[in-house]
Amino acid sequence: MTQVSRTTKYNVDTLSDGDAFEIRKCDWNRIKKKITDLKLPSSRFNWSSVLIGLSGSAGLSLLPLIFIQGVSSWIVQFFGFFMVSTLIVAFAYHKLDVKQDILISTQVKDINSEMSSIDEMHDTS
Repeated sequence: MTQVSRTTKYNVDTLSDGDAFEIRKCDWNRIKKKITDLKLPSSRFNWSSVLIGLSGSAGLSLLPLIFIQGVSSWIVQFFGFFMVSTLIVAFAYHKLDVKQDILISTQVKDINSEMSSIDEMHDTS
C-alpha cells in the first residue's frame, strides 16, 4: 500500500480587529464574477401590464356605453370606476417594480465595489 502525504502552506493576513476567513483566490474570483454577471429579473411582463390592459379594455367599452341611450347610469359609472382604479393600481405596481430594480442594481454595485476594495487591500501581484 502506498501512502501519500501532502502539505500546503497558506499565507493568511492577521487582522488586528478580528478574525479572518481564509478563501482561495480562485474561489474569490469565481464569486466576484458571479456577482458581476448577476442579471436582474426581467419582470417587465407583470401585473401592471395586465392591469393596464384591463383598464384600456374598460375604457374602450365605456366609449360606446356613454352614447347609448337607455343604459343604466350605474353601468357607466362602474366601467369608469373600474378603468380609473385599475389604471391607478397598474401605475403603483409599475412604480414599485422600477424601485425594486433600482434597489437591486444598487445593492449589486455596492457589493462589487466592496469586493474591489478588498481586492485592492490584499493585492499581492
